[in-house]
Amino acid sequence: MREFMTGRLTALFLGFLMAWLGLVASASAVTVDNLYAAQVDVEGTNREQLRAGYREGLKQVLLRVSGNRAVFEHEDLDALLRNAENLVQSFQVQRSPDGRGQQLYMTFGAVGVNRALANLDASVWGANRPATLVWVAVDSGQGRQLVTAVAPVQPGEAVTPEETTWQAALFGAAQSRGVPLLLPGVERAENRVLLSDIWGQFLEPVRQASDDYRYDTLAMIRVSQRGESWDALWRLEGMGFDLTGRVADAASVEAVAAEIVDTWADAMAARWAIAAGRVGETQQVDVVLEGVTDLASYARVQAALRDMAPVNDVGAVRVTGTQMTMRVAFSGEIGQLREHIALDERFVEQEAAQIGFLPPEESGFDALYQALQYQWRPSPVVDPADS
Repeated sequence: MREFMTGRLTALFLGFLMAWLGLVASASAVTVDNLYAAQVDVEGTNREQLRAGYREGLKQVLLRVSGNRAVFEHEDLDALLRNAENLVQSFQVQRSPDGRGQQLYMTFGAVGVNRALANLDASVWGANRPATLVWVAVDSGQGRQLVTAVAPVQPGEAVTPEETTWQAALFGAAQSRGVPLLLPGVERAENRVLLSDIWGQFLEPVRQASDDYRYDTLAMIRVSQRGESWDALWRLEGMGFDLTGRVADAASVEAVAAEIVDTWADAMAARWAIAAGRVGETQQVDVVLEGVTDLASYARVQAALRDMAPVNDVGAVRVTGTQMTMRVAFSGEIGQLREHIALDERFVEQEAAQIGFLPPEESGFDALYQALQYQWRPSPVVDPADS
């Protein structure tokens, strides 16, 4: 690859490189943002109250990043939580949306958290995670209904809390574990045949109904209310999974959602998380650049990145048309790397795919961070009006 840097490679070899690097998996993925951020209610802002908030916030982050509830069983966890303040990168206290209390928003350093997980013999589950399309049929004693992404209401009709309970419970559980969930659109709410298929856990017709959605894994849940408690049967399939389970005598809607999503998250993390000790001080992130059109541009991009203080190594891993993906090994926090890149005006930051699906060529489930996306502009853009 040294010859690649000298410019002595021919255009034929560049074409071969583009074809070779373009052989990638076809799975989709969703980038989960803010894995290392947390939000908790606090009683006040004195030091002890903030420390209590840091401990609760770190517990949220450890669970979301490790991907496994077993992280809470380690004998050294209490000692780690007592020192949670040392892992905080930034924090802010704001009044709660209802105006009755205060909330602490905090971000923890990824390096420190990953090192802590390594000390707990735990794992790290990266930012690119499979999206699960969930079909939920609920029988609360007054007929069955399908849980959709938006509660069906008529113009001028108010939405009651009960109508959004299941959506809130599912997305709340998913947010706590960093599991991307999708619900079917409201237009499916009146499809009684489909509702019966979900209730019967018939996979093939539900698969066909899912063709309009982009997802990685498919789930069906049927929930019944029995007096004050809830029972549920569920199935998760896709990407090698074919899991079934049951929730019995759950005390609330939230308890049903949490138990199911917890089980899914544990299974997914067991497959895609890596040992925290392998992350170490040097971490990797993919930098996706639009506008790298020739060998000379590639050489300039690589040289620019190599010259940045946090960067230890850099190399191309994928080329698609005018877009090149560079894998950058760096030390410190990813925020520091982004600050160094921002100092070079040739890198124009683009909006990353934080919500929605990543394109197939960017969907590696082993990535620790979301890909950083830039437009490469080798010379300053001059406004003719300034000439």
